[in-house]
Amino acid sequence: MKIRAASVVLGLCCAVFAFGEGLSARIDENGVVSYLSAAGRRVDLTVGFRCSDLWVAPDESAIAFIADLGRKAGAVDIAPDELPLRTEVFVALRRDGFTPVNLTPSMPVLIDGRSWEVFRHPRLTPDLNTVLFGVPYTLTTSQIIRETFGQAARVVGDATDFCVVWGGSASGDLLIQNRQLDPNPRAGVEYRCYVWQSLAHATGVGEDCEDFFEFSQRWAGARGGVCR
Repeated sequence: MKIRAASVVLGLCCAVFAFGEGLSARIDENGVVSYLSAAGRRVDLTVGFRCSDLWVAPDESAIAFIADLGRKAGAVDIAPDELPLRTEVFVALRRDGFTPVNLTPSMPVLIDGRSWEVFRHPRLTPDLNTVLFGVPYTLTTSQIIRETFGQAARVVGDATDFCVVWGGSASGDLLIQNRQLDPNPRAGVEYRCYVWQSLAHATGVGEDCEDFFEFSQRWAGARGGVCR
């Protein structure tokens, strides 16, 4: 898959504990994802490598995370702050007993002629048919990719942060934050937010949204949903 780089920017954060108190999904010190079953037993989702970027659906119907292929699960991590060189994307659905499924793109991701194998921060759409994740091709920029089950991965665009709306009138829409540099150095940096409706086209929704978490939750909440 060939991707043409754009000029927007990304800095997403990862959490050890994700949304969903009942499910209590987490990643332990060995990089193993687990959740609390209905019987109150903690169940490990073992994929053989250290995991991160844990995400849990607001209704706890799905879990998504990445595996760092350069670090074995349970092994002593001698460089915990080192960025991964190759990752895989996993999704586990409640309806399938939370069995991890590898949804890493089968074709190479090419940006400016270079192949990329690091995929970060996966999220799912409410219909559980599409996973979105970032490809960090610079320290500040990620290309957002969407992959629908049974279809080839496609480019959405670049972002500094993003989330998917669950519930309400905007359910399924994608909110993206872009960091834009003004040609005048004294003008500083601007943050603008856009909504991708049905992942088809983008509309500007915020001229000043530097605090993306606050903006996204307020925007989604006003429409009866949450953005994760």
